[in-house]
Amino acid sequence: MKFRLLGSLAIEVDGQLRAVARPRTRAVLARLLLSANRLVTTESLVDALWGQAPPATARSQIQTAVSAVRQALRDMGCENLLKTSFSGYQLDVAPADSDLIVFTTTIEQARRVAEEDPAEAAHLIKQALLLWRGPALSEVVGSFVDSARAGLQEQYLTAVERLAELQLRMGRHEEVAVELAPVAKEHPRRESLVRSLALALHRCGRRADALAVLQAQREHLVEEFGTDPAPATCELEQSIQRADPHLDRIGSVSTTVSGPGINSLPTDVAGFSGRRSHLTDLDTAAAALVTITGSGGIGKTALALHWAHRAVDRYPDGVLYVDLHGFGRQQPSSPVQALSRLLYQLGVPPEQIPSQEGFAVDLYRSRAAGKRLLVVVDNARDCDQVRPLLPNSLTSRTLVTSRHELSGLVARDGAHCLRLSVLNPAEALELLARSLPQASPAVLHELARLCAYVPLALRIAAAAIATGTSQDGVEYVAGLRTVDRLSLLGVEGDDDTAVAATFDLSYAMLEPAVQRMFRLLSVVAGPDFCAQEAASLAGLPGPHALRLLKTLTHHHMVEERAPGRFGFHDLLRLYAAHLLEATDGGDARKAAETALAQHYLHHVVAAAHALYPQLLRLPADEADWPLRFADRPEAMEWLNTQRASLVASIVAFADQGHPEFAWRLADGMRGYFFLRMFPVEWQSVAEAGLRAAQAQGDHHGQAAAHLNLADFYGRQGFHDLADRAFGSAAEHAQAAGWREAEATIMGSQGGLWRLQGRPSEAAQLMERSLALNVEIGRLDGQGVNHGNLGALYGELGDYAKAQEHLQRSLAHYSGKGVPMAEAFLLTSLGELALWRGELSSAEEYVRQGFAMHEELADTCGQAVTTRVLAEVQVKRGNFAAALELMESAIALANDSDDRWVQASCLQAQALALRSNGSLAEALPIATRAVELAREVKHVYAEARALIELAEVQSALGETEQAVSAARRAHLLASGAGYTAVADQASGLIGFLTGALA
Repeated sequence: MKFRLLGSLAIEVDGQLRAVARPRTRAVLARLLLSANRLVTTESLVDALWGQAPPATARSQIQTAVSAVRQALRDMGCENLLKTSFSGYQLDVAPADSDLIVFTTTIEQARRVAEEDPAEAAHLIKQALLLWRGPALSEVVGSFVDSARAGLQEQYLTAVERLAELQLRMGRHEEVAVELAPVAKEHPRRESLVRSLALALHRCGRRADALAVLQAQREHLVEEFGTDPAPATCELEQSIQRADPHLDRIGSVSTTVSGPGINSLPTDVAGFSGRRSHLTDLDTAAAALVTITGSGGIGKTALALHWAHRAVDRYPDGVLYVDLHGFGRQQPSSPVQALSRLLYQLGVPPEQIPSQEGFAVDLYRSRAAGKRLLVVVDNARDCDQVRPLLPNSLTSRTLVTSRHELSGLVARDGAHCLRLSVLNPAEALELLARSLPQASPAVLHELARLCAYVPLALRIAAAAIATGTSQDGVEYVAGLRTVDRLSLLGVEGDDDTAVAATFDLSYAMLEPAVQRMFRLLSVVAGPDFCAQEAASLAGLPGPHALRLLKTLTHHHMVEERAPGRFGFHDLLRLYAAHLLEATDGGDARKAAETALAQHYLHHVVAAAHALYPQLLRLPADEADWPLRFADRPEAMEWLNTQRASLVASIVAFADQGHPEFAWRLADGMRGYFFLRMFPVEWQSVAEAGLRAAQAQGDHHGQAAAHLNLADFYGRQGFHDLADRAFGSAAEHAQAAGWREAEATIMGSQGGLWRLQGRPSEAAQLMERSLALNVEIGRLDGQGVNHGNLGALYGELGDYAKAQEHLQRSLAHYSGKGVPMAEAFLLTSLGELALWRGELSSAEEYVRQGFAMHEELADTCGQAVTTRVLAEVQVKRGNFAAALELMESAIALANDSDDRWVQASCLQAQALALRSNGSLAEALPIATRAVELAREVKHVYAEARALIELAEVQSALGETEQAVSAARRAHLLASGAGYTAVADQASGLIGFLTGALA
């Protein structure tokens, strides 16, 4: 008896296909076959048939359908294949008796031999494809069918793509041209298929047909998804157009993506052993969502990562990875924190990642739409952590690991559940034998038994023996027999007992200094750590700490996850924390946490000195803090590398007894987040700082925390929240008598009002801030005030005042190593010179400013300087150069996600196009500039955009519309006090009304 899923569902007996008559029976049989040789719960069957709306009689209907399946099998002489248990049913199928299992195993064989024997690989794939008799699961109805069919179809098309690639490598382009044409026509979204067909047609001498195929796909992608083809497709099209001879060399061109465009996976597990049936399950599972569950140390992450590394070729659009920290000491990741990581991996610039979960989910799913992605979600605590991370694409797969069953994902989201238990004895022996070649079979058998066949326990035991004095394992096994295997950690289950016993014995083999380091490392809240952090915890020189870390790595007690960066398995972290309390006591733990917090604070303060010394920070006695970074790139690199650890530590310090370190570190990070927008992390840090300061009742800390939140809200466009946060910051600064903060808060709130189109009020607040900074003698504050006032007076049309303030600010900062301030000032002076018609000065200023913005990786600043350069070229009549610069400016502005900057760049692009005579192109761009400025409620930008729109409309002969736009510009500018812009609008109105007359 053989089961056929790859087409209409059927059972083959003695060479004859027999259909399953009743629809519900077909559905139940199909669901059991998709999980062949695995238990399928009754709840899963109910969900498979009816989804979230099962009838009251669902369970009894399932029982009836299962009885019908059993009767059908009995009629064919195979009733013993279907087994019933208390919780569900299992259909046992030999691998050769399922066309789906045969298909996936044959494809896997082809993958393994493809490099050495492409002809054999092609033959195997052809044999596998012959198993398909039509769309999978034809005539099967149920809520599970669409996702299952899509998953199977994805495997089929991937095989077709791989076959075409192999045939092209072997010069069989005529076969590809004939066989691939109908498949590519049916699946125009599959760019790899279309590329293979186009290349085959080109090699057959049908160049026009090849280009037509590529053009048809381009039109389909633009019409359906509003996107262009992938770079590889565009490159192939250009090569065909220019008749590149390279295309005709057999084996020289690949049309599939070799591995994912993005691969964020951690390193594969070295020496992975066993789990063959589970790997096959993952290969054959049709579901878009798979969960791997089991107890701690059982190997869930190892299996997920090993399979993901094997499967990268199936997911050409990328492989993503996020650890949700569901079971360690670190606070579990929120959905928005996880989405931030995934969006960053997908190429979304940090500043464009939303800090609100709903918007982040929308952006993530839009970026994933239509793609073939593999998303590995590790250490999930519950279903609510996972659901926002699920792509809405049936061509993607999400692989989730958890110690919990996550049954809700199975029942509601159609997940295929893979439950891990311990290794079987043969697999455990294979794992041990690789590491312990000198050990006898008897010792290996006994060691495997004492470790309860738990993978983590086996690996640690093997490492302990391999690095010990006796590498035959006899002494270690004897010691393991005598360990009190139930006392440690208060565990009761066999699996956990084996892990605890292994930890205990391996720990006992370490030198005392290494043991102490192991215990102390448990206080690190972040995902990883380096030798510097370890040294600060233990009070040791860095090289000594590094040697201890390397020793722990050899014993598998920590792992080196990246060069110089180490981390714990979460069970080992908990074990180390238990030992720290038991051996050293709570005071030692507190002392270690304090030492680590001081290490972080000294480095953050040093980075602030290097990168943004002009920004106000909390008062502290830093005279005895000699640490300094060699230069700005080193400081930025340290912050970038430590960002995740700093964020986790600040949250932990706020909630676990070190509040002052939390709000001081949060304050020190404010300038970093202003430069490098990571909004989700910025909000977490700012809110943790506020919680800590409130818990301690410290007015200084609360003032700094509210200022941090105000800056965050302002950068995110939440102006009302920012205004309220500035108000709270001012109250606490006054209560603390912290006058430097009062001045800073006034100046910053004035900057917010400037963005809101309240320039007169903003100027008054900034002038008050300047006066206070003069009174208290704070020179850095005065420098900031002069710079902001210069930019504001420039917009108001008072160019003399603007020049005076900007020059005074630049004089203060020049040569002091404050690139953030200098870049802003040079750019502002350049734009002011442009407005005054001093083009050479404008170009000189903005070129200097651009270099500094580029050093800081400040895309927003780069966009503004490039836009000003383009406007200089327009004034000089170099329109082609201006248009080229504006393309760069628009790209930079879009990367910055600053919509005010985007609006100003669009307005300048419309100006360049109008000046070049491209009026039809300029009109929609000018219109969009007005819309965008209005969306962000930026009055100045809207007024300028309206003037440009009026100019374009006038040039097109749309005089009445132009008058209307110019009048709106005049109303906005004059009402807000933007004199120069109002005068420009007034002059344009006079010209246009004269033309109408």
